[in-house]
Amino acid sequence: MSTFPDAFIEPEAAFKSAVMHQTWGHLKVDRRKRHPGYILFTAGEYRDVVVIKSEFDDVPDSPWFYTHIHDFISKKAGKREQCGKVFRFDGFYRVCLNGVGQFIGKTRVVRMPGRKG
Repeated sequence: MSTFPDAFIEPEAAFKSAVMHQTWGHLKVDRRKRHPGYILFTAGEYRDVVVIKSEFDDVPDSPWFYTHIHDFISKKAGKREQCGKVFRFDGFYRVCLNGVGQFIGKTRVVRMPGRKG
């Protein structure tokens, strides 16, 4: 049995999507185009992941890129054993036709001077 608030879920999602596109649509990247670049990121003590620096050719900051990059680094560095490590991803970023962001390349742990392990 659906409730009165359930009647607004679909229209509200469509409205939110339209507003996002009208506000940030000019920042969307070309789909299927490969954008070379890198991400330098770290995993904190409480499993929070932080982008230190990132650069990708012709990729402006946008809500979509923010979501894609944080989903990616959370999978790479969000585990307990990764705490305190610094990582570097080198490769390409692209957006598929269905809107899913992909990072294709290699991620490695950056060795910090004066630090063991």
